[in-house]
Amino acid sequence: MKPEGWEITTVGKTVNIASGQVDPKDEAIADLISVGPDNLLSGGGIEKSSLKSARELGQISGKYAFDRNAILYSKIRPNLNKVALPSFDGICSADMYPMWVSDSARANREFIYFVLTSQGFVSSATSRSFRTGLPKINREDLEAIEFPLPPLPEQRKIARDPANLGRRAQKARHPPRSEEQALGCPSLCDALRRVAPWRPAPKLGADTPCRCHP
Repeated sequence: MKPEGWEITTVGKTVNIASGQVDPKDEAIADLISVGPDNLLSGGGIEKSSLKSARELGQISGKYAFDRNAILYSKIRPNLNKVALPSFDGICSADMYPMWVSDSARANREFIYFVLTSQGFVSSATSRSFRTGLPKINREDLEAIEFPLPPLPEQRKIARDPANLGRRAQKARHPPRSEEQALGCPSLCDALRRVAPWRPAPKLGADTPCRCHP
């Protein structure tokens, strides 16, 4: 039984994932910051000191364009939990999925980030990533993952609390003793437990301190 006002939805029904690539050699693109999976931190965030433009990196292969309203999700080794909320416009590796909330009246960007970095979601994505024999999750499998979506005011309440977003990054290096601690929100944890029997995420092996926001 799900909490009143909550719904069970999927990634594909909540966000739009980028399609169509841009040429990093294009003069209108070449000086944009280019983000790759190696620039994302396990547990959430971007290592800004390592960022360079496509021109500086000499990139020639197709990239996805994103803006500051996007969520960046690394499809390679989803157990590493590499997700970010960029504060700038740029391009990213084809090994990542830029995505945008499809209906801002229904879903909150920061809450979707919260879900994507939750231990249950990481576990589900990781289990799907080995279906093809490669440690990456394809678009169809990512879009099919279900999660509980609370009413928008509840989403905003969860997303507004810095502890809800910040604790996750810190816990990536030191796994918490309970799922409540991992999620950083007892009400969300309780709801997830009732509507989605998610397992704890695989242990993350990152040594680098994590930051939720670039």
